[in-house]
Amino acid sequence: MPPPTHVQGYYLFYLPVAVVGQNVTDTAEVRLYYQRRDHAKQVDPEKAHLAFLLQLSRGGSVEVHVDLYRKHLRCRIECLRQEAADLFQQSSPELEERLQDIGYVVDAIHSVTTCSPVARSEQPSTSGSECVNDFETPGVRI
Repeated sequence: MPPPTHVQGYYLFYLPVAVVGQNVTDTAEVRLYYQRRDHAKQVDPEKAHLAFLLQLSRGGSVEVHVDLYRKHLRCRIECLRQEAADLFQQSSPELEERLQDIGYVVDAIHSVTTCSPVARSEQPSTSGSECVNDFETPGVRI
C-alpha cells in the first residue's frame, strides 16, 4: 500500500457515541481528509484517510486512523489507557472479518498505547518506548 499523500484539509463531523451499560453519551470527532483539485475539495474514495477522535468516559482518548487505497485498508488505533487498547485489540479479529465480509482487504489493524502530550514532553527525547505498547493482529503488519 503506498504511503498517504499530503492532504490539504478535512471535513469535520461530530457524532454521539452511546455505549451499552453507560448513562453518559460519549463523543466522536470524525475527520475525512481531502485534497484540492481544480479549485474543488475532493475526497477520493479509492485513496482516503479518515480519523476518528473519540473521547470515551471509560476508555479515555482514542484516535483511530484509517488509510484506504483501492480496496486495501490499514487501521491504527492509538489509546491513552491500556484497558482501552486491550479491548480494541480483542475486537480486532472481528473487525477484520467484518471488513473482509464487505469486500476490503485488511492489510493491518494495529493498536498502540500512547502517552498523553504532557507525559511525552516530560520524557527524554531518546526514550519513547516507555509510553508506547504496540499490538498487532496476528499475521497482519503495518
